[in-house]
Amino acid sequence: MVVAEIHPDGIATLRLDRPDRRNALSIAMRDAISDTLEDWASNDGVRVVVLTAAAGRRVEAAEAHRIGLVNAVVEADRLEDEAMATGRVIAEAPQPALEASKRYLVSNAGVSFDEALQSNTTASSTSSCSAATRFYEFHMNCHGG
Repeated sequence: MVVAEIHPDGIATLRLDRPDRRNALSIAMRDAISDTLEDWASNDGVRVVVLTAAAGRRVEAAEAHRIGLVNAVVEADRLEDEAMATGRVIAEAPQPALEASKRYLVSNAGVSFDEALQSNTTASSTSSCSAATRFYEFHMNCHGG
């Protein structure tokens, strides 16, 4: 199953909760995620979504970092605080960047992977991309990246 929660600060969490199957997506889970994201796309109270999973097969931190699954490795006791801090940075991003991201997610709901890639290529040449670029620059300036 999928556990969805919206926190008061605008950070929403989606937790995959199928550890017996290593949190592999089932059709029902995919549909639940899609439905939840669709609902949240029109919810002005949701500024960022954090996707996480219940315990299952573990990928060692060094491996996850090496393959690009994560952008930082932190101690377990700091994990939630760090994830929420990153969520706050995203939530504080310029509004046009968040709006562009929501529009992109909604417009690609239910399309094939190839169609989504094509849409991304097309979007890269539009003005909405400049908002995403401004967010990226904002994020990199805040985190010294």
